[in-house]
Amino acid sequence: MPLVTFPYVSRILLPDGVGRVAFAQAIVAYFIMIGSLGIPLYGTREVAKVRNDTCRLTQLVVELFLLNGMMTLVSFLFFGVFMAVSGKAATDPLLFWACTLPMLLAPIGFNFLYSGLEEFTFIALRTIVFRILTVIAIFLFVHEATDYWLYVFILGLNTAGSNLINLFFLKRYLSFKTLAIKNLAVLRHLKPALVVFSLGAVISIYTALDKVMLGYLSSDSQIGFYVVSDRLIKVVVLFVTTLGTVLLPRISNYIENGKFEEYGRLVSFSIRAVFFLCFPAAIGLIVLADPLVNMFAGSDYSSAVELVQIMGVNVLFIGMSSFLGFQVLYPHNQERRLILSVFLGAVTNVCFNWVLIPQWHAAGAAVATLCAECVVVCAQIVLARPYRKFNWPFMSIIIYLSSSIFMGGFVYFSLSLFEHDVSRFVIGVLLGGSSYAIIMYLMHDEVFDRLMKKCQLRKESREMP
Repeated sequence: MPLVTFPYVSRILLPDGVGRVAFAQAIVAYFIMIGSLGIPLYGTREVAKVRNDTCRLTQLVVELFLLNGMMTLVSFLFFGVFMAVSGKAATDPLLFWACTLPMLLAPIGFNFLYSGLEEFTFIALRTIVFRILTVIAIFLFVHEATDYWLYVFILGLNTAGSNLINLFFLKRYLSFKTLAIKNLAVLRHLKPALVVFSLGAVISIYTALDKVMLGYLSSDSQIGFYVVSDRLIKVVVLFVTTLGTVLLPRISNYIENGKFEEYGRLVSFSIRAVFFLCFPAAIGLIVLADPLVNMFAGSDYSSAVELVQIMGVNVLFIGMSSFLGFQVLYPHNQERRLILSVFLGAVTNVCFNWVLIPQWHAAGAAVATLCAECVVVCAQIVLARPYRKFNWPFMSIIIYLSSSIFMGGFVYFSLSLFEHDVSRFVIGVLLGGSSYAIIMYLMHDEVFDRLMKKCQLRKESREMP
């Protein structure tokens, strides 16, 4: 959806409007975090453990729903106090309140249930439907720079609609007839959820605080430049981190049932897949930053080009931290080690932001984020060592890196033959993707071969009468 809507929105709202929206969303993100109390991640793991027992599953889901509802109410009270005392929020209260719509309807979403049950097809179809409706609404109603609050409200309705659909299909997976209200123990989840909440709190420090600190130490337009680069990076990162999201329930189930051999095979392939994807993605972002920013956001955001090139390296660090954190440490119930690694990154991020933003503005925030992600990965490599069930694929890493550098050089020199941003981007992606694929084919790479076999099997299944 960002690839479709943001080129339009960025040109309508301009850097100031985009920055204003991002600042408000970053502030509200902290209250959303308080309301969720780590339940989305904690609930996914716990649902995966009891998904074969309908009675235990129903009790677990109801208990987490009640806990989430109570914390959402507390979070709204905190937000009301914030709105009463914050001078910056008081200048545009409608925008800030519009940002709270996802928080208001979060408890009825039960996203942790569907993730824990690995109902990813349902999640995908539901998401696609409401994303299409959201895109239509944005193009129909957002026409002027002053419509930024309406843009935020439409995004909130997207989340609200998805949550309502989840609520409608809830009875398919739960049996409320077997639920004994007197046996509900909501508070038993408070301590473990607080541990996961601590993880989310620390993560949010350097995923949202960069925009908040830019808002206080720089300007709205600098936030706008940073948001453009951050959006582009996150679109690419999504393809890498989704692997961890999909595998978390299966990995948790393997560990819970003592299937360590299956777990070892799965994570060994997963780490190879991370490097297989991350190296070409990072190099591609660095090489294609100029046409990508101009095409995605427009010439008003040319300052974001260097930010994309700086943060492109983050694709590799985020891919590795997602793997080590949520496929190694978290499934082994090592939340404290995970929190420690992220805490070190958060401290790094705050310190570098404080020093670099006043001098370099958005570029300073980009460098700070890069340093923070590097610290997180280094810490996790050390902390995850006792639970590592795989060997680092050093030879594959060298092959992926050298192939990606060759791909990047080939694309870089090819772009000089074209003038228009769209043609430069499309040709760059096609040349880069095809050259990387050819190298992987010639090297008989395991990840590439399995991917091709999977595509071939799906093609044959569709052709069968």
